[in-house]
Amino acid sequence: MARYVIEGARTCTVGDQLMKKEVILRGLGWGPMPDFPVEAELRDGRLNSMASSYFHGGVIEPVAARRAGRAHGAAASAF
Repeated sequence: MARYVIEGARTCTVGDQLMKKEVILRGLGWGPMPDFPVEAELRDGRLNSMASSYFHGGVIEPVAARRAGRAHGAAASAF
């Protein structure tokens, strides 16, 4: 079951969240976005949240993982 999909609606796939934000800002689509890239637009009214009893917001915790038993570079070792 796909989330945030209306049966039979056309869809658009983009490569990253910044492109998705541009599509949404230009009025060409809608979709779930993390708060941090759209804070200013939500605050000044250029975007409105669709969170409701039908579209629930959520919290996604960022996770960093690496493969055990393998040499890692300086950045991975810092984690």
